[in-house]
Amino acid sequence: MDKNEFVDAIKVIEASALDGLEKGLISPPGRKPSADLMAVSTFYNGLNDEGRAILMKLAKLASGQATNNMLSIIDGNVAIESTPDKGDLELYFCKGGARVRLNPPEGETLSEMFRHVEQ
Repeated sequence: MDKNEFVDAIKVIEASALDGLEKGLISPPGRKPSADLMAVSTFYNGLNDEGRAILMKLAKLASGQATNNMLSIIDGNVAIESTPDKGDLELYFCKGGARVRLNPPEGETLSEMFRHVEQ
């Protein structure tokens, strides 16, 4: 897996999470869903189609921002330490003896690629 395939996989997972969120809003899963989920579900199901679409766009924006922020941390563009001497995160995909660094210090970053990939 290279960094393009990694970002593509992240996009698929994000889309799946949003789909699961919408399904859970329509019909909360489990025998006793949390009170928070039930309240949001009641709100969501009370909206018209346009309102539901807007709410899901908001969820997609929030999900995209959170994912982008996490990738920015992995890229080293957002610090997770408050000390002057900061460490580096290195993300590798290892399979069958091969080891590929997905966030090399040179080239396009994962967060840049995530923002440019259309789903």
